[in-house]
Amino acid sequence: MNKLNVIVLLVVLLAMSMACSEKTEFSIKGEVEGADAQMIEMIYYANGSIKHEVVSLEDGKFELKGASKSPTLVALTLSGRTPLATVVAENGDELKCKFNIADLLHPQVKGNGPSADISKFVGENAELIDRKDVDAINKSIAEFVGNNRDNLASSALMVAYFYVPGYELLADSLMGLVEPSARPQTVMQNFNALLSSQLSSQARADIKPMSLYERKDTVVRYHPTAQSYSLLAFVSDDRRSRDSIVPRLFELVERYPLRRFKAVEVSLASDSSSWRTSVDGDSAKWWQVWAPGTVASVSLRQLSIPRYPFFIVVDSIGTQLYRGGSITTARKLITDRLH
Repeated sequence: MNKLNVIVLLVVLLAMSMACSEKTEFSIKGEVEGADAQMIEMIYYANGSIKHEVVSLEDGKFELKGASKSPTLVALTLSGRTPLATVVAENGDELKCKFNIADLLHPQVKGNGPSADISKFVGENAELIDRKDVDAINKSIAEFVGNNRDNLASSALMVAYFYVPGYELLADSLMGLVEPSARPQTVMQNFNALLSSQLSSQARADIKPMSLYERKDTVVRYHPTAQSYSLLAFVSDDRRSRDSIVPRLFELVERYPLRRFKAVEVSLASDSSSWRTSVDGDSAKWWQVWAPGTVASVSLRQLSIPRYPFFIVVDSIGTQLYRGGSITTARKLITDRLH
Protein backbone atom coordinates (compact mmCIF):
# COMPACT_ATOMS: atom_id res chain seq x y z
CA MET A 1 0.00 0.00 0.00
CA ASN A 2 1.55 3.30 -1.07
CA LYS A 3 1.78 6.36 1.16
CA LEU A 4 -1.21 8.15 -0.43
CA ASN A 5 -3.53 5.18 0.12
CA VAL A 6 -2.44 4.97 3.75
CA ILE A 7 -3.32 8.64 4.29
CA VAL A 8 -6.72 8.21 2.63
CA LEU A 9 -7.46 5.14 4.75
CA LEU A 10 -6.51 6.98 7.95
CA VAL A 11 -8.81 9.92 7.03
CA VAL A 12 -11.72 7.54 6.36
CA LEU A 13 -11.16 5.67 9.63
CA LEU A 14 -10.96 8.95 11.56
CA ALA A 15 -14.23 10.18 10.00
CA MET A 16 -15.93 6.88 10.82
CA SER A 17 -14.69 7.08 14.41
CA MET A 18 -16.00 10.62 14.84
CA ALA A 19 -19.39 9.64 13.39
CA CYS A 20 -19.69 6.69 15.75
CA SER A 21 -18.80 8.81 18.78
CA GLU A 22 -21.26 11.61 17.92
CA LYS A 23 -24.03 11.80 20.50
CA THR A 24 -27.50 11.48 18.99
CA GLU A 25 -29.68 12.08 22.05
CA PHE A 26 -29.91 13.64 25.49
CA SER A 27 -31.23 12.06 28.67
CA ILE A 28 -33.01 13.38 31.74
CA LYS A 29 -33.07 11.18 34.84
CA GLY A 30 -34.84 12.14 38.00
CA GLU A 31 -36.92 11.30 41.02
CA VAL A 32 -40.03 12.86 42.53
CA GLU A 33 -40.33 12.43 46.29
CA GLY A 34 -43.84 11.96 47.60
CA ALA A 35 -45.39 11.15 44.22
CA ASP A 36 -47.47 8.07 43.56
CA ALA A 37 -47.77 6.21 40.25
CA GLN A 38 -47.99 9.20 37.94
CA MET A 39 -46.78 10.13 34.47
CA ILE A 40 -43.91 12.46 33.64
CA GLU A 41 -44.24 14.44 30.40
CA MET A 42 -41.46 16.09 28.41
CA ILE A 43 -42.16 18.71 25.74
CA TYR A 44 -39.48 20.37 23.63
CA TYR A 45 -38.88 21.88 20.20
CA ALA A 46 -36.53 20.25 17.67
CA ASN A 47 -36.22 19.80 13.93
CA GLY A 48 -38.96 22.28 13.22
CA SER A 49 -41.69 20.74 15.38
CA ILE A 50 -42.86 20.13 18.94
CA LYS A 51 -41.75 16.80 20.45
CA HIS A 52 -43.64 15.06 23.23
CA GLU A 53 -42.53 12.11 25.37
CA VAL A 54 -44.29 10.46 28.34
CA VAL A 55 -43.01 7.89 30.86
CA SER A 56 -44.39 6.43 34.09
CA LEU A 57 -42.84 6.98 37.47
CA GLU A 58 -41.40 3.76 38.86
CA ASP A 59 -40.65 3.92 42.56
CA GLY A 60 -40.66 7.67 42.19
CA LYS A 61 -37.99 7.64 39.47
CA PHE A 62 -38.02 8.31 35.73
CA GLU A 63 -35.79 8.57 32.67
CA LEU A 64 -36.60 10.48 29.50
CA LYS A 65 -34.65 10.68 26.26
CA GLY A 66 -34.85 13.17 23.44
CA ALA A 67 -32.86 14.40 20.46
CA SER A 68 -31.83 17.91 19.46
CA LYS A 69 -28.64 18.91 17.68
CA SER A 70 -28.79 22.39 19.20
CA PRO A 71 -29.76 23.57 22.69
CA THR A 72 -33.53 23.47 23.17
CA LEU A 73 -35.94 24.42 25.92
CA VAL A 74 -37.44 21.38 27.65
CA ALA A 75 -40.54 21.53 29.87
CA LEU A 76 -41.06 18.73 32.39
CA THR A 77 -44.52 18.30 33.87
CA LEU A 78 -46.28 15.89 36.22
CA SER A 79 -49.64 14.29 35.46
CA GLY A 80 -52.31 16.95 35.12
CA ARG A 81 -49.81 19.47 33.70
CA THR A 82 -48.29 20.34 37.07
CA PRO A 83 -44.97 22.07 36.18
CA LEU A 84 -41.83 20.39 37.44
CA ALA A 85 -38.98 22.20 35.75
CA THR A 86 -37.74 24.01 32.69
CA VAL A 87 -34.30 22.95 31.48
CA VAL A 88 -32.06 23.38 28.46
CA ALA A 89 -30.69 20.29 26.72
CA GLU A 90 -28.96 19.13 23.55
CA ASN A 91 -27.55 15.86 22.28
CA GLY A 92 -24.92 14.51 24.66
CA ASP A 93 -26.37 16.10 27.79
CA GLU A 94 -27.14 13.89 30.77
CA LEU A 95 -29.30 15.82 33.22
CA LYS A 96 -30.20 14.68 36.72
CA CYS A 97 -33.20 16.12 38.56
CA LYS A 98 -34.73 15.82 41.98
CA PHE A 99 -38.15 17.13 43.02
CA ASN A 100 -40.31 17.06 46.12
CA ILE A 101 -44.05 16.93 45.48
CA ALA A 102 -44.62 19.09 48.58
CA ASP A 103 -42.28 21.84 47.36
CA LEU A 104 -42.03 21.94 43.57
CA LEU A 105 -40.62 25.47 43.51
CA HIS A 106 -37.23 24.26 44.77
CA PRO A 107 -36.12 21.86 42.02
CA GLN A 108 -32.61 20.41 42.00
CA VAL A 109 -31.14 20.10 38.51
CA LYS A 110 -27.59 19.43 37.39
CA GLY A 111 -25.90 18.27 34.21
CA ASN A 112 -25.26 21.57 32.46
CA GLY A 113 -24.78 25.15 33.57
CA PRO A 114 -27.93 26.79 32.12
CA SER A 115 -30.29 24.18 33.59
CA ALA A 116 -28.67 24.45 37.02
CA ASP A 117 -28.92 28.26 36.82
CA ILE A 118 -32.62 28.11 35.93
CA SER A 119 -33.45 25.81 38.85
CA LYS A 120 -31.43 28.03 41.20
CA PHE A 121 -33.30 31.11 39.98
CA VAL A 122 -36.68 29.41 40.53
CA GLY A 123 -35.71 28.38 44.05
CA GLU A 124 -34.47 31.85 44.96
CA ASN A 125 -37.66 33.44 43.61
CA ALA A 126 -40.09 30.75 44.76
CA GLU A 127 -42.18 33.14 46.86
CA LEU A 128 -42.64 35.59 43.98
CA ILE A 129 -43.54 32.82 41.55
CA ASP A 130 -45.95 31.24 44.01
CA ARG A 131 -47.92 34.45 44.52
CA LYS A 132 -47.64 35.37 40.84
CA ASP A 133 -46.04 38.74 41.51
CA VAL A 134 -45.56 39.57 37.84
CA ASP A 135 -43.76 42.89 38.33
CA ALA A 136 -41.29 41.48 40.86
CA ILE A 137 -40.61 38.35 38.78
CA ASN A 138 -39.92 40.42 35.66
CA LYS A 139 -37.57 42.71 37.61
CA SER A 140 -35.68 39.70 38.99
CA ILE A 141 -35.34 38.23 35.48
CA ALA A 142 -34.15 41.60 34.18
CA GLU A 143 -31.42 41.66 36.81
CA PHE A 144 -30.38 38.10 35.93
CA VAL A 145 -30.25 38.86 32.20
CA GLY A 146 -28.17 41.99 32.79
CA ASN A 147 -25.60 39.93 34.67
CA ASN A 148 -25.69 36.86 32.39
CA ARG A 149 -25.86 38.08 28.80
CA ASP A 150 -24.05 35.08 27.33
CA ASN A 151 -25.93 32.47 29.37
CA LEU A 152 -28.62 30.29 27.75
CA ALA A 153 -30.46 30.48 31.07
CA SER A 154 -31.24 34.14 30.33
CA SER A 155 -33.22 33.43 27.18
CA ALA A 156 -34.79 30.35 28.82
CA LEU A 157 -36.05 32.44 31.75
CA MET A 158 -37.40 35.06 29.35
CA VAL A 159 -39.41 32.41 27.51
CA ALA A 160 -40.57 30.37 30.51
CA TYR A 161 -41.09 32.93 33.29
CA PHE A 162 -41.13 36.49 31.92
CA TYR A 163 -44.66 37.93 31.70
CA VAL A 164 -44.78 39.82 28.39
CA PRO A 165 -48.22 41.58 28.24
CA GLY A 166 -47.74 45.10 29.50
CA TYR A 167 -43.95 44.67 29.61
CA GLU A 168 -43.27 44.37 25.86
CA LEU A 169 -40.78 47.23 25.71
CA LEU A 170 -38.79 45.81 28.62
CA ALA A 171 -38.87 42.33 27.07
CA ASP A 172 -37.61 43.68 23.76
CA SER A 173 -34.83 45.60 25.51
CA LEU A 174 -33.75 42.58 27.57
CA MET A 175 -33.62 40.25 24.57
CA GLY A 176 -31.39 42.80 22.88
CA LEU A 177 -28.91 42.37 25.73
CA VAL A 178 -28.66 38.59 25.31
CA GLU A 179 -25.81 37.46 23.08
CA PRO A 180 -27.04 35.81 19.82
CA SER A 181 -25.28 32.57 20.79
CA ALA A 182 -27.38 32.46 23.99
CA ARG A 183 -30.75 32.75 22.27
CA PRO A 184 -31.04 30.01 19.61
CA GLN A 185 -34.37 29.62 17.86
CA THR A 186 -34.96 26.25 19.54
CA VAL A 187 -35.02 28.08 22.87
CA MET A 188 -36.85 31.19 21.72
CA GLN A 189 -39.62 29.23 19.95
CA ASN A 190 -42.61 31.58 19.49
CA PHE A 191 -41.46 34.23 21.98
CA ASN A 192 -40.31 36.63 19.28
CA ALA A 193 -43.58 36.28 17.36
CA LEU A 194 -45.62 37.19 20.45
CA LEU A 195 -43.30 40.06 21.25
CA SER A 196 -43.40 41.51 17.75
CA SER A 197 -47.20 41.39 17.65
CA GLN A 198 -47.44 43.35 20.90
CA LEU A 199 -44.78 45.88 19.85
CA SER A 200 -46.32 46.49 16.43
CA SER A 201 -47.38 50.05 15.64
CA GLN A 202 -50.88 48.76 14.90
CA ALA A 203 -51.31 47.12 18.32
CA ARG A 204 -50.13 50.26 20.11
CA ALA A 205 -51.85 52.77 17.84
CA ASP A 206 -54.26 55.33 19.27
CA ILE A 207 -57.69 53.87 20.11
CA LYS A 208 -60.34 55.01 17.63
CA PRO A 209 -64.09 55.38 18.30
CA MET A 210 -65.87 52.06 17.87
CA SER A 211 -69.37 50.60 17.97
CA LEU A 212 -70.01 47.80 20.46
CA TYR A 213 -72.98 45.58 21.25
CA GLU A 214 -74.23 46.36 24.77
CA ARG A 215 -76.09 43.93 27.08
CA LYS A 216 -79.32 45.95 26.86
CA ASP A 217 -79.60 44.97 23.18
CA THR A 218 -78.35 48.31 21.99
CA VAL A 219 -75.30 49.38 20.03
CA VAL A 220 -73.17 51.89 21.91
CA ARG A 221 -70.47 54.12 20.54
CA TYR A 222 -67.23 54.34 22.49
CA HIS A 223 -65.32 57.63 22.16
CA PRO A 224 -62.02 58.11 24.05
CA THR A 225 -62.65 61.88 23.97
CA ALA A 226 -65.84 61.58 26.06
CA GLN A 227 -63.84 61.23 29.30
CA SER A 228 -60.39 61.99 30.67
CA TYR A 229 -59.43 58.31 31.00
CA SER A 230 -61.08 55.01 30.21
CA LEU A 231 -60.38 51.37 30.95
CA LEU A 232 -61.04 48.63 28.42
CA ALA A 233 -61.27 45.35 30.33
CA PHE A 234 -61.20 42.22 28.15
CA VAL A 235 -62.59 39.25 30.08
CA SER A 236 -63.81 35.68 29.56
CA ASP A 237 -67.27 34.27 30.21
CA ASP A 238 -66.00 32.47 33.33
CA ARG A 239 -67.70 34.16 36.30
CA ARG A 240 -64.95 33.00 38.65
CA SER A 241 -62.27 34.75 36.63
CA ARG A 242 -64.30 37.98 36.85
CA ASP A 243 -64.54 37.86 40.64
CA SER A 244 -61.28 39.75 41.13
CA ILE A 245 -62.06 42.24 38.35
CA VAL A 246 -65.66 43.33 38.98
CA PRO A 247 -65.00 44.83 42.49
CA ARG A 248 -62.20 46.99 41.05
CA LEU A 249 -64.51 48.25 38.29
CA PHE A 250 -67.20 49.04 40.83
CA GLU A 251 -64.66 50.97 42.91
CA LEU A 252 -63.50 53.07 39.97
CA VAL A 253 -66.93 53.95 38.54
CA GLU A 254 -68.21 54.86 42.01
CA ARG A 255 -65.19 57.04 42.66
CA TYR A 256 -65.09 59.09 39.45
CA PRO A 257 -67.84 60.82 37.39
CA LEU A 258 -68.38 59.80 33.77
CA ARG A 259 -66.71 62.91 32.38
CA ARG A 260 -63.49 61.84 34.12
CA PHE A 261 -63.56 58.05 33.82
CA LYS A 262 -65.36 55.31 31.91
CA ALA A 263 -65.04 51.53 32.17
CA VAL A 264 -65.89 49.21 29.31
CA GLU A 265 -65.99 45.47 30.02
CA VAL A 266 -65.53 43.61 26.74
CA SER A 267 -66.53 39.94 26.83
CA LEU A 268 -64.51 37.49 24.77
CA ALA A 269 -67.26 34.87 24.98
CA SER A 270 -67.63 32.71 21.88
CA ASP A 271 -71.37 33.44 21.61
CA SER A 272 -73.94 35.88 22.99
CA SER A 273 -75.65 33.21 25.10
CA SER A 274 -72.48 32.47 27.08
CA TRP A 275 -71.86 36.18 27.47
CA ARG A 276 -75.36 36.89 28.82
CA THR A 277 -75.10 34.00 31.28
CA SER A 278 -71.78 35.30 32.60
CA VAL A 279 -73.19 38.78 33.36
CA ASP A 280 -76.69 37.73 34.37
CA GLY A 281 -77.67 39.35 37.66
CA ASP A 282 -74.86 41.92 37.57
CA SER A 283 -75.70 45.43 38.76
CA ALA A 284 -72.85 46.92 36.76
CA LYS A 285 -72.75 50.68 36.31
CA TRP A 286 -70.35 50.44 33.38
CA TRP A 287 -70.76 49.25 29.82
CA GLN A 288 -70.75 45.47 29.43
CA VAL A 289 -70.34 44.73 25.75
CA TRP A 290 -69.77 41.82 23.45
CA ALA A 291 -68.02 41.98 20.11
CA PRO A 292 -69.18 39.24 17.68
CA GLY A 293 -66.13 37.26 16.68
CA THR A 294 -64.40 38.31 19.94
CA VAL A 295 -60.85 39.53 19.39
CA ALA A 296 -61.08 38.81 15.66
CA SER A 297 -63.81 41.46 15.20
CA VAL A 298 -63.00 44.42 12.99
CA SER A 299 -63.25 46.84 15.95
CA LEU A 300 -60.76 44.97 18.12
CA ARG A 301 -58.47 43.04 15.78
CA GLN A 302 -55.94 45.85 15.56
CA LEU A 303 -55.49 45.81 19.35
CA SER A 304 -53.83 42.34 19.21
CA ILE A 305 -55.30 41.12 22.51
CA PRO A 306 -52.94 38.23 23.44
CA ARG A 307 -54.94 36.66 26.29
CA TYR A 308 -57.53 37.39 28.93
CA PRO A 309 -58.03 39.03 31.26
CA PHE A 310 -56.29 41.93 29.54
CA PHE A 311 -56.54 45.65 30.25
CA ILE A 312 -55.90 48.82 28.26
CA VAL A 313 -55.89 52.25 29.88
CA VAL A 314 -56.70 55.00 27.36
CA ASP A 315 -56.46 58.79 27.70
CA SER A 316 -58.77 61.37 26.14
CA ILE A 317 -56.94 61.43 22.79
CA GLY A 318 -56.90 57.64 22.47
CA THR A 319 -53.29 57.02 23.56
CA GLN A 320 -52.73 53.62 25.17
CA LEU A 321 -51.09 54.34 28.51
CA TYR A 322 -51.03 50.73 29.67
CA ARG A 323 -51.44 47.31 28.06
CA GLY A 324 -51.26 44.25 30.30
CA GLY A 325 -52.86 41.58 32.42
CA SER A 326 -52.86 43.36 35.79
CA ILE A 327 -56.05 45.10 36.93
CA THR A 328 -54.06 46.35 39.94
CA THR A 329 -51.53 48.14 37.72
CA ALA A 330 -54.29 49.55 35.52
CA ARG A 331 -56.23 50.81 38.56
CA LYS A 332 -53.15 52.44 40.11
CA LEU A 333 -52.35 54.28 36.88
CA ILE A 334 -55.91 55.63 36.67
CA THR A 335 -56.10 56.71 40.31
CA ASP A 336 -52.65 58.34 40.09
CA ARG A 337 -53.74 60.33 37.03
CA LEU A 338 -57.12 61.34 38.49
CA HIS A 339 -55.86 62.12 42.00
